[in-house]
Amino acid sequence: ILPEHYLNQTQLADGVTPDETHASWNIFGNHSFGTGLFEIDQFIEGYETNLTINPDCWRLNSTLTSDPELDWYRRFGDFSGGLNQLRIRIIPDLQTSLLEFEAGRVDIDSVTWNPDKRNEYLSDIRFDVQSKLQHTFSFIAYNMRENRPHIGSRDPCPNAPSITKGLAVRKAISYAIDLVEINNALHGGENVISYTPIPPALGIWNNPNIIRYDFNLELADYYLYLAGYLGGLSPSPTTTGNWFSDYRVAIIATTVSLFVVIVISFLTVIIYRNMKRKRK
Repeated sequence: ILPEHYLNQTQLADGVTPDETHASWNIFGNHSFGTGLFEIDQFIEGYETNLTINPDCWRLNSTLTSDPELDWYRRFGDFSGGLNQLRIRIIPDLQTSLLEFEAGRVDIDSVTWNPDKRNEYLSDIRFDVQSKLQHTFSFIAYNMRENRPHIGSRDPCPNAPSITKGLAVRKAISYAIDLVEINNALHGGENVISYTPIPPALGIWNNPNIIRYDFNLELADYYLYLAGYLGGLSPSPTTTGNWFSDYRVAIIATTVSLFVVIVISFLTVIIYRNMKRKRK
């Protein structure tokens, strides 16, 4: 529960929107306080906050937690792990924070920004590496302004007048992007792929019955055809198989031919230069 009595003073003129640039938000971000399991014992501004168990916390009130309908202890435990004091240090520099962690002066630290260190810790029995879904995510967005002749077109598709050309093009691009490959190449396959504008950490609010744009070149071709970009070709979309339109085969053949010419030219230059060096 956030300390609303403290943060409500930061609302903008509309009386609803919080002004997160207000100093109170910065103070709260560095020195957390509220009505949770811990309470402030002492703090040094800008350096650290010491927390201790709050005996009046509702989580420790057996009158509430013993309700069988809550099934409290199975879901949340009984807080008997022995942790009764928590010290939160403020270390803005990530590298310094990691050095403090390795020196034993910090018990929990984030290594998301340093995958090499994370992998090192995974193979070291002294460390326990854990993960959880974050409330942030990267996303792919389309500029749908009408002055974008393809993505933003409001004209009906010549081969499917019920949808616009812009929508068909956006669907084609979405199906042509291999999110799994991107995840594997950039994040070692560890990120979660989401199809909603809400972070997966808030999955309870996500509608499971939405369109999922899994990598599918057949569907990409199909929507390009609907938009009129594949000439007279009329592909039939399926969810399996390996269908390639003559349009893409022609492009691939041209690309391969160009690549072969470039490679041959490059090898010719290398051979010529080597022969020239030998002659010297």
